[in-house]
Amino acid sequence: AQQNKAGTSYFLKLDGGKSYLHGSLPSNLMNRLSREEKELNSIRYLSTGSMLHGSSSIESDGGGERCYYLEFDSGECWWNVPSSQGEHDRDLQQIFSEVDVHRVAFGSSSSEIIDASASWIVIAKDGSVFYRNIPQGLHDTLTARDAEESYAAPCEVSLGVSGSYFIRFLDGSVD
Repeated sequence: AQQNKAGTSYFLKLDGGKSYLHGSLPSNLMNRLSREEKELNSIRYLSTGSMLHGSSSIESDGGGERCYYLEFDSGECWWNVPSSQGEHDRDLQQIFSEVDVHRVAFGSSSSEIIDASASWIVIAKDGSVFYRNIPQGLHDTLTARDAEESYAAPCEVSLGVSGSYFIRFLDGSVD
């Protein structure tokens, strides 16, 4: 796979089943796919995160040991939340074990985020949301919607750099 100069990677799976990879996936994920003889085109959903919390560099291939969550077409799910990320990520491990996951976004530490720990958000298939250290604006949006039961549940989410985020709700509204 070819990687651009900025190190951006992405994986797309189209409704027809065809998949595309640009850049590189986490090396720990690629190693497991190879070891367990799974193909990229058997992945239904994939979300990857940044390097291990506290790491200051990315390997030259951009892969590295990173968080990931994936669901295969078969319904089987894999995830990796490296243990050196601490107590908060044991919470995430538990959520992955107990919740029927719809979407996951992994963020990074920044001054815009509540504290310097890892950042993540999980949307369950029943519409419930679990999160840790998300940008304040996203936290405020979710809190306001929780107070009003008539609001639509979130269905898509992404965490960016410097407190940026995207969230879409089932009624089509976005923030």
